[in-house]
Amino acid sequence: MTRYLLLTVCVTICVSGQDPFVAAGDHYHLVLENSWTRIARVTYGPYETAPVDDHPLTPTAIYTYVTDGGEFRFRHMTGMKVAGTVITRPAVKAGGIRFAHSAPETHSVEYLGDAPTEYIRIELRTEAHDLAVRNIRIPPAVADPTKSAVLNEFENGQIRILRVVCAAEKNVPRRRTRAIPL
Repeated sequence: MTRYLLLTVCVTICVSGQDPFVAAGDHYHLVLENSWTRIARVTYGPYETAPVDDHPLTPTAIYTYVTDGGEFRFRHMTGMKVAGTVITRPAVKAGGIRFAHSAPETHSVEYLGDAPTEYIRIELRTEAHDLAVRNIRIPPAVADPTKSAVLNEFENGQIRILRVVCAAEKNVPRRRTRAIPL
């Protein structure tokens, strides 16, 4: 009886995971947290892994890729439509953006790239006025580096993603923005 109880406790602890800032503290670095958002800088070296961690329900998550990065393998223990599955996220390019309606999940991570990678994960804690489709992918900008510009990459009732391109030796471009009522 004691052996089964111990096995049950061990399985429960292993599957429950924990906050990624605790479980994967070598990879998740808190930049900012308040009642509206949590922003993390996430880094992985070649072939590094992270133990099981939990990502709670967050209405929206935005990923901005700082460097090129290889594939990631996620082994999902729990999650909407992904429990028990292994998903390989494709390689990414610096400057790419992924915008998604987030879902709670518990998984472990294996980075399959042979070069270090870094991205910014922005969790928006406010409810979306119009839900994002899962995994909107915006490729890196193809812009003339000699000209400054502000590109409106995406917009809905919750978020506006602007990409600012600054030409060398030029001022940062200005853009008038309209306020969105809360």
